[in-house]
Amino acid sequence: MKNSLVFNYSMRLFSVSFTFLFSIVAWLFSLSLVFAETPQFSKPADCIPGEECIIQQYVDIAPSAATQDYHCGDQTYDGHKGTDFRLVNAKVYEKGVDVIASAPGTVLKVRDGVVDRLIRTNADRALTKGKECGNGLVIDHGNGWQSKYCHLKNNSLVVSPGQTVSRGEKLGLIGLSGRTGMPHVHLTIRHEGNVVDPFTGRKVGSPITESSCKIQDNNLWDEETLRAFPYTSSYIMEVGFSSKVLKVGAREIYYEQAPLTRYSDKLVIFARVANFLKGDQLRLFLTGPGGFRTENLIGPLKRNKARYRAVTGKRRRLDTWPLGTYEGVVTIIRKTKIIRKKEITLELTK
Repeated sequence: MKNSLVFNYSMRLFSVSFTFLFSIVAWLFSLSLVFAETPQFSKPADCIPGEECIIQQYVDIAPSAATQDYHCGDQTYDGHKGTDFRLVNAKVYEKGVDVIASAPGTVLKVRDGVVDRLIRTNADRALTKGKECGNGLVIDHGNGWQSKYCHLKNNSLVVSPGQTVSRGEKLGLIGLSGRTGMPHVHLTIRHEGNVVDPFTGRKVGSPITESSCKIQDNNLWDEETLRAFPYTSSYIMEVGFSSKVLKVGAREIYYEQAPLTRYSDKLVIFARVANFLKGDQLRLFLTGPGGFRTENLIGPLKRNKARYRAVTGKRRRLDTWPLGTYEGVVTIIRKTKIIRKKEITLELTK
């Protein structure tokens, strides 16, 4: 009798253990199916990372009025729901850069016909009401996943609703439609209607922990995109020579050229920086023949700047500029250490 009771108890224990084990295996299997069905995304623009395009702003993962990107920095703004892949200057913009599908899927919605304009004033912003995304589209990737593309160039879209697209297929061109102050494509990823940060795979509004401040194993990017777009602050987008101080926005939407000659009234070097970090310094240093020397040291910066432009140069006081080699060096300094550097050379021969 005693042996019978022990046997029955053992059988019940085995049954409970087997049921528990089966439940765990089933849960793990279902979880693997979820991840297997999660699309992997690639860069949404056909540009050279670091040379022609960078990420300007990230998803705001903070559930409150505060702002925070996936790196626990603030390269974002309150309520920003996407990742902004921007072009570094107007020369790249003018040649035309394709917006491409980040993952295969079916086009759901398309909007075109919104004019391109650089938003500078409140009046400009008012004109974009209800069309903040500008020209764009939504792609369905199945299993509740969708991607949205914004700010494409007017009349550049080459896809239509119901069309199937493959990864890397052209959708249109990067533009300035909608509410934007720079040429870029804004990519928003959603799952079951919820915005998801592609660097963490987490739904926006999820509790922020210390582990949130890094790329998660279940991020949504492919390896090539992750390597090509590392998290970077105080990035020098462009350095150049000019015969005049360029207007604000001049290098964003049109490639204003002011070539230098020995008779130019001014000799200037300029620098444009993205995500200029609080506390960093920017130094522009220019030397040339005949003892020519000029320098401009900015900072430490009192607050973060999404975009920053600086110049240094001189006005001509002699009949001509000395002919020869002019060398410019732009550096960003963080706590006495140079973290970014770009050099440029001009041969003045006429």
